Amino acid sequence: MGSLKLIHTHTLANGLKVSIYDLTRVYFGDYHHVKLKIICSLDHDATDWQQHCPESVDLRSISYSRILEKMGVSSEEIDSVRKSLLGDFTRNSLPYIASADFPGKLIRNKLSCKKSFVRKYQGSGS
Repeated sequence: MGSLKLIHTHTLANGLKVSIYDLTRVYFGDYHHVKLKIICSLDHDATDWQQHCPESVDLRSISYSRILEKMGVSSEEIDSVRKSLLGDFTRNSLPYIASADFPGKLIRNKLSCKKSFVRKYQGSGS
């Protein structure tokens, strides 16, 4: 099993801290499972997050994570695959995560309670 290794951390202008971890491991022989974990968490030094949360909420528990991975990568291709995965993430996902309204959406999403309900079978009419 590969070990968790922090390869980069960056704080965005909207106050989110983006951490990138490498979980790459040997798959079979010279083939690897390149796996990166992206974790976006609230910058806990910023005091304006509390306006979105009740006092009872621990802001450290609110985060967004994403796994980027590719199987069957030979040793000499690991760095280029890692750069490709991060490049795709930077082009496609990071602009959305870096938007000014994403932290508020993240907080509201994590705090919303999903309502469960029971639906009775309406098949026979009896």
